Amino acid sequence: ATSSDDLAFTINSFVYDYYVRDISAKIRSSLITKKENGAFTSSFTRFGYVKDRENKNKLVVDPYASEIVKDIFRWKIDGLSPQNIAKRLNELGIPSPAEYKKLLGCNYSTNFQTATKAIWSHGSVRRILTDEIYIGVTVQGKRCTPNFKTRTEIKRDKSEWYRVENTHEAIISIRDFEMVQALLKEDT
Repeated sequence: ATSSDDLAFTINSFVYDYYVRDISAKIRSSLITKKENGAFTSSFTRFGYVKDRENKNKLVVDPYASEIVKDIFRWKIDGLSPQNIAKRLNELGIPSPAEYKKLLGCNYSTNFQTATKAIWSHGSVRRILTDEIYIGVTVQGKRCTPNFKTRTEIKRDKSEWYRVENTHEAIISIRDFEMVQALLKEDT
């Protein structure tokens, strides 16, 4: 290899790196704009919702799963702990959020799953009970990658999250949601 080949390789590498950085910045900027406007940008929806067929950035209520979400909130208001709610859901044979996504044909995996078949747990119930998505609020950007060269995600401060109200139909009333938050505080 000659020094002119090395120079050409260096220039090509520099141009490619600049091109990738530029494309990455444009994509990131576009996603930020969507999140600021309340568009749903995640790959997978939360339990209780599906993506609108006409607009993949909009959520619509899933008739089956939303009824389970309502049951979870009602049972918490009736005094059941997240652990007992999970036990009841498992006894009733209700598929967990991860299993339900698989039944719908989604290629979904999660770090929370510890067994081959995902079952309801205290954690999965608690995540539903504390998620503002069920009152029509889209919260995104809790994690980010620092730049295009790394896939490592870092947690962002709550003040940096994108939180937009009234982005989709609520499954739970604000009154019931706030009541459940107060009950969860009492549990701890």
